[in-house]
Amino acid sequence: MDRISHHQEDEIWVRRACEPPHRRRSYFAMLGAVLATAVTAMVLASPAAFAAGPSADLSVTKTHSPEPASPGATITYTIIVRNGGPDAAQNVALRDPLPLNTTFSSLTAPAGWTCTTTGTVTCTIGTLAGGSASQIFTLKVVVDAGAAATDAVLNTASVASSTFDPSLGNNCVTDQTTLNAATAVEIPWFAVRTSSDGVRLSWRTAGGSRIAGFNVYRDSNGRSARLNRALIRVALGGTARGHAYSLVDHGAQARVRALVYRLQVVHLDGSVSWLRARLAR
Repeated sequence: MDRISHHQEDEIWVRRACEPPHRRRSYFAMLGAVLATAVTAMVLASPAAFAAGPSADLSVTKTHSPEPASPGATITYTIIVRNGGPDAAQNVALRDPLPLNTTFSSLTAPAGWTCTTTGTVTCTIGTLAGGSASQIFTLKVVVDAGAAATDAVLNTASVASSTFDPSLGNNCVTDQTTLNAATAVEIPWFAVRTSSDGVRLSWRTAGGSRIAGFNVYRDSNGRSARLNRALIRVALGGTARGHAYSLVDHGAQARVRALVYRLQVVHLDGSVSWLRARLAR
C-alpha cells in the first residue's frame, strides 16, 4: 500500500481543521485522488509519531479592518506567516479561500513569494528560514452590495510545507467580520432655493445609522465641485435622527439657469450613498 508523505499528511490535517464551513467537504472527498489507495491508520495517527529529521513550526495569524463592515465596503486583511524553526521550512504554501459575499480587490505579498488569486489566494515560497522575519500579506476584498447583516464574513487561512511541523494547531486561523445591513438614510427632503447671498441647500434626516457625515457637490457645465471644505459631521455621534442641516453656495453663478446639487452621505465604514436635487431659475 502506498505511503503518505509528511507534507501530504500535514496538509490534509490543516485543510480538515481550517476549511471554512461554506467550503467544508467530507473527509474522503477532501483526500481525493491523493489518498484513493492510501487511506490508512497513518492519516488518523498523531503527526508527532512521524517526527524525524528537520522540523519547522509554521504559524499564521490574521486581523481585519473595519469592524463592522457594510455592503460595498472594502475589508483589509493583514495575514502574517512565521516560521518558529528550528529549521528552514521547504515548499511553503499559504492558502486563503476568498470568503463568500466578497470580491477580490488586491493582494500585497512579501518579496520572494509567488501568488495566484483566482477563487483561492495561494502563495508559495521555496524556503522560509527558521526564525526569519514575519511574512506580512495584505489582502483586500469588497463586500457584495447585496450581502445581508446575517452574512458574517468568514475568512480562513492555512499554511503548510514539506518539512515536518511539530505543532499543527497554529497552522490555520479563521477571522470573522460582522456585517451591517445597508441602512437607507431617511431624508424627507433635500431642497435648494435662491437667497440674497447665493443658493441655500437644506436637508433633514429622519433616520439611518452609522453615518459619519455629508458632503455637498454642485454640478454645472460638465464640472463638479465640492462646496464644503470639511465633512459636515452628523449630529449626535452618527445616529442621524431628526436633525436639520443647511449650506449656502456663495459661488453659484447668476447666469447659470440650471444647477444640479448632490448630497453625499458618508457612512462610518467609508461607503457612500447619494441624493440629488435640481434648481432651475
